[in-house]
Amino acid sequence: MKQDSACRFFRFSLWAIILCLAAICASDAFAARKKRAPKKKSASKKGINSKAAFQARVRRAVKRQCVRPGRLGLYIRSVSTAQTLYSHNAATKRIPASNVKLFTAAAALARLGPDYRFATDFYAKGKVRGGVLRGDLYLKGYGDPHFVHERMRDFVRRLKLRGVRRIEGDLVADDTFFDEKKHGRGWRVGRSIRPYLAPHGALSLNFGSANVLVAPGDGVGTPAMANLEPPSRALRLQARVKTSRRS
Repeated sequence: MKQDSACRFFRFSLWAIILCLAAICASDAFAARKKRAPKKKSASKKGINSKAAFQARVRRAVKRQCVRPGRLGLYIRSVSTAQTLYSHNAATKRIPASNVKLFTAAAALARLGPDYRFATDFYAKGKVRGGVLRGDLYLKGYGDPHFVHERMRDFVRRLKLRGVRRIEGDLVADDTFFDEKKHGRGWRVGRSIRPYLAPHGALSLNFGSANVLVAPGDGVGTPAMANLEPPSRALRLQARVKTSRRS
């Protein structure tokens, strides 16, 4: 922070000196009444110079901020002219990772608007009599990315406030709001434990993933204790992990 402040102060001081010198020179020239027409630079030459300066700034920023510039892919293009302003390993294929979130968020904001809310609704098929829903309860999702276990508890609480204490029918999960594609193109289906590669859908609970908590057993060589968080009957955990010595 101190270095950045010093750099900013140095740049400000340098520009202040330049402006003062320019003002003095301008006043001397005006007093001498020397009328010299300034040389006009062509627009193309000015554009080339500004582009070269921009590229130099980007190169300095990459060198300063990136530990491994060789692993960086960068492509900058002008929105107004479609001119390529800077390119660095632009054709090298890389994992986009969280950069995709920028484009996804921008597309969602432009398409849905800032006031859009993802909904998850309950529908009952039957009547409630004496606190008992005599029929099925439907849970329909509309793509809420934050439908987690705590939200499910909130839904149960709201059902109780409506007088529902027991359900004699089935709980039906409806995720038909989206199509049947559960994975993105190029994903390693079934070969990754990363939660951000979990199948997606209109009704995804806990981001479509579960945490595996592993704790040591009673002694070296004994089976380790493995549990799912949150607990779920839909998932079966087979753990072949043994307790080892502390390293």
